[in-house]
Amino acid sequence: MEDGVEGAGRGTVAMLDHYFDGAAQAGKFLAEHAQEHADQAAVTAAVNDGIDALRVAFGTYCRTAEAHLLSEEEVLQPLVVQLPAPKAPKFAEWCVSAGIAHGGFEHFVAHGVRSLSTFGSTKNPAATATRVFVQALKAVSSAEHWAAHQPIVRASMPEAIWAAIVEEVPSLARIDGASG
Repeated sequence: MEDGVEGAGRGTVAMLDHYFDGAAQAGKFLAEHAQEHADQAAVTAAVNDGIDALRVAFGTYCRTAEAHLLSEEEVLQPLVVQLPAPKAPKFAEWCVSAGIAHGGFEHFVAHGVRSLSTFGSTKNPAATATRVFVQALKAVSSAEHWAAHQPIVRASMPEAIWAAIVEEVPSLARIDGASG
């Protein structure tokens, strides 16, 4: 896992544990991340072991990753909804700053946008899932960070998804820090 992803993920779980007296189960998610990292390493190692070994390793990784994402959706998302307002400064402090500080955050942004704009989420089609992620990213980014992230966001999705998103939220097309 890229360091920026790990930093942002640890920051999110730590923040939710802080605000909800351990309800985010940081230890559980750290163990899931460790297993996911081990499965990623097994896929990399299997590349040299032939197609059958690669299929097995990748299948294991897919099951681990999907279970982890479902676990995050079931545990973390309901807690995020319950966070006291204002939420954006909390995410900026706990998650975005941690992700940027660890490096690799640009990879996290590109991967998140690419995945959501291709597959959507369990509850939303691609354009909606991507818009939610991008809007949240802008909300928790400083003007300087948004100026760096917005071109990555735009380049990481199909043009049709970008057009649908900025039609709904025109301010996402601006990188001057303006919110209106």
